[in-house]
Amino acid sequence: MAATIKEHPDFIEMDIHETKDHQFVVMHDENLKNLTGVNRAPYQLTLAQITKLIAHENGHSAHVVSFDDYLAYANKHHQKLLIEIKTTPHDSKNMIDIFLKKYQKDILKYHHEVHSLDYNVVRQIKSKAPKVFVSYILPYNFTYPQTPANAYSMEQSTLTDSFIIEALFNQQKVYAWTVNTDSEMNRVLWLNTDGIITDNLSSLDGKITDFYDDPSYANMIFNYITVIPYNNSMTSEASV
Repeated sequence: MAATIKEHPDFIEMDIHETKDHQFVVMHDENLKNLTGVNRAPYQLTLAQITKLIAHENGHSAHVVSFDDYLAYANKHHQKLLIEIKTTPHDSKNMIDIFLKKYQKDILKYHHEVHSLDYNVVRQIKSKAPKVFVSYILPYNFTYPQTPANAYSMEQSTLTDSFIIEALFNQQKVYAWTVNTDSEMNRVLWLNTDGIITDNLSSLDGKITDFYDDPSYANMIFNYITVIPYNNSMTSEASV
């Protein structure tokens, strides 16, 4: 996060798991073995045990970090987070209640957002904390879902302009993931998504600058608004 902040992203997307003692750790994998060499899952260890482990990836090494520490660092540096809540069948039944009790105040104060592949997470948060911005992660574009989510985080390869238009009419945002190649960036920018999730932030920054400086962009906007009836309660913007 410290390195990525220097590139000024709108959000940093990251993942959390519940631990054995009902705390939260910053971790993508459901098993710690690949990163730390310890063949255990986060739910099998306490937070104190996990944060003693050292993770190794892409030539970097560091202690696994608690979400408390990660969030505090983000807040201190005014960096917004897109927090993916990972779930497993071993999570506590009141995991979302625990999460909201600990973090809802900071999430709202610092304008962080939440998303999850687990619809139950989306449903519970919107019911218990309606002011928290929540996105439902979709790995494939089957049909447009009817949910209380504020947004959809869609895997970019099947994202279409019809999905974007449907979201616009439903006053829901659309984020595309994970957009890493030049061709993917160009396609998603033309779709006019609300957010683009990438591992190549500097490349995307350059693409966005070139895209909006291109005179053809004005023609695209003209075509877009002639297809979609104007409604001043609906807005859309592209962002990193």
